[in-house]
Amino acid sequence: MKNLGIMNGWTTKPAEYVNHINNCGTEYQATIIYNEKHPSGVGLIRKERQETHRKYDTVVTKAGKYSRTTTTVCNECNCTWQSYS
Repeated sequence: MKNLGIMNGWTTKPAEYVNHINNCGTEYQATIIYNEKHPSGVGLIRKERQETHRKYDTVVTKAGKYSRTTTTVCNECNCTWQSYS
C-alpha cells in the first residue's frame, strides 16, 4: 500500500494519484437536469444534458468522532492519502 501523505499539503499531484484518477473507477452516464429562463421572460424551461462521471471504489474513514482528518484508501490500486475537511 502506497501512502501519498496529506492531500492538502501537495504542491503538485503525485504520479500515483494521477494514475489512480486516470485508471481506477468506472465511468457512467448521468443526466443533469437544470432550468433556464423562458425567452418571454416569464417562467422557466426544464433542460437536460448528459455528462460522463466516474465512480471510485474507495473507503473513507475519519480519525475520530470530532476529527477533521479523513483517510481515503483505493481498493483498486491500494494507494492511500489523508485530507482535512
